Amino acid sequence: MIKLYSSGISPDSHRTRIVLAEKELPVEAFELDEDKLPDDFKKNQPLW
Repeated sequence: MIKLYSSGISPDSHRTRIVLAEKELPVEAFELDEDKLPDDFKKNQPLW
């Protein structure tokens, strides 16, 4: 399963969701709150 971390105001996130839906790929979407970033997101994105 694909983990997608996204923001509701990000056009890139929206585009990615559309492509994943069109390809019918399994996805687990997480809305990001910049004040409370998940540990696995921070591990993969060291600049955040």
